[in-house]
Amino acid sequence: MRSPGIDDVVGQKVLTMMSVKPTIIALILAIFSVAGVWFVKNNDAAPGRTGEGMISLADLLPVNDLDRIALSREDGQNLVFERRGRQWFQTEPFPYPMVSYSIRQLAAQAVQLGTAGRIVPVDPGDADDKAMGFSPPRATIEYQWPRGSLTIELGRLVGSGRGYLRLAGESQVYSVDQRLHQRAIQTDPKEWRDRSLFHNVSVNADSIVRVIGTDRLVLSRDRREWRMHEPVRARVNQVALESFLQSLDAAKVGGFIVDEPDDLSAFGLDDPVASIAITTSVQTNEDRETELEATVQRLLVGGYMAGDEKDRYAMIEGRSVIFRLTYGTQAKLFVKNELLVAPTASGKLASDIKSILIRTSDGEELRLDRDLEKWTAPAYNDARVPLRKVQDLLRQLIELRPAEIVIQPYPRDLEIATITFLGYDQKPIDTVRLAKDPDSERWILENGDDVLRLFPESMMHFNLTPLDFGLVSVIPDD
Repeated sequence: MRSPGIDDVVGQKVLTMMSVKPTIIALILAIFSVAGVWFVKNNDAAPGRTGEGMISLADLLPVNDLDRIALSREDGQNLVFERRGRQWFQTEPFPYPMVSYSIRQLAAQAVQLGTAGRIVPVDPGDADDKAMGFSPPRATIEYQWPRGSLTIELGRLVGSGRGYLRLAGESQVYSVDQRLHQRAIQTDPKEWRDRSLFHNVSVNADSIVRVIGTDRLVLSRDRREWRMHEPVRARVNQVALESFLQSLDAAKVGGFIVDEPDDLSAFGLDDPVASIAITTSVQTNEDRETELEATVQRLLVGGYMAGDEKDRYAMIEGRSVIFRLTYGTQAKLFVKNELLVAPTASGKLASDIKSILIRTSDGEELRLDRDLEKWTAPAYNDARVPLRKVQDLLRQLIELRPAEIVIQPYPRDLEIATITFLGYDQKPIDTVRLAKDPDSERWILENGDDVLRLFPESMMHFNLTPLDFGLVSVIPDD
């Protein structure tokens, strides 16, 4: 028998390796098979589900896409909230604007339940739906978005700040942090309401009509300029008006009293003692065309609240909710008309005035013309008049604020003079009437608007005659 040669040794090693290779391949395939089973087991669940009976509400609930939330409570209270743009509104059982953050929290807090492993599957054992608070549920929340919906049922609260939850139509019950239970079951939905009386007033208001008994205040805006139309046609105090508009924007409900009242007369709202109607225009973009959508917001003010001689019952027309209107809010909304009137006798700028025509009650007339930085009297051989005296008169008419403003007819029988401003085209641009009350000895300046601007005699002297301007020594033309 021959000794194995080198060829025999090499051949045997090759045979050995060939017999081991299938074993290694089989082992590798087995490993991949096990991994594949594990992968499928843990990834073949529907979105929002895991392979161990867990759920992820963050995956099931697209908070930013929600446009409707319906909340039903065990006590029979059924509320529906709908989103329009960025704003949420209650639509059932009656329409009312809501604080968008508060409504959004009904979804945000549901999503937050899944953080830190707070959603835990529960084995109910022998407990039935009633024992767990699902017959009926303590609350049911239905979330809707353009391509889907999700309904959550909330059961009873249990120990350690937990509560039961399940998805509608499913039997699996979960133990979750009770924050969503507290909001959906225990919180008064009135707390989610927007307490603002008006919206978008300071920026988008076009007109305001305020009625107190027989007194009417009517304001309207033309582009950026506001004017008063009632009780008189007059210029407005822009600073005071801006403050008034901001007060309208900031006005809040003092407290909710009654929802859906059967009888408005019990609150003095069948015949309101006062009202404020605000028309606003907001740009909309429909069919790629921008349009202005006009909306009227009307506050109705009723009688004094029971046992109170300051706060009153009130409501917004179209919203079936009676609320408290505090005395402080009333004071800001119902300011005196006089405070909104422009205080100066004229609204023109000195730079717009080319000539001044003064006519006194005794028939005397004086005209002054501007020539660059000097003023002259054409009827007095273009004699130059003191600049300071003209500037004093202009300051009194276009800058000086009165001690008091009264809205009442102008006393023509007390008139002393009229001062008319002419523009650079020599056409009249404004006229101020000057009178004096013999009883109070107060000067009266009026701008053709029946707004009397009153000044004490002691603080005023008006340059009106040629003598006042030092012209008596000049011989006038024939």
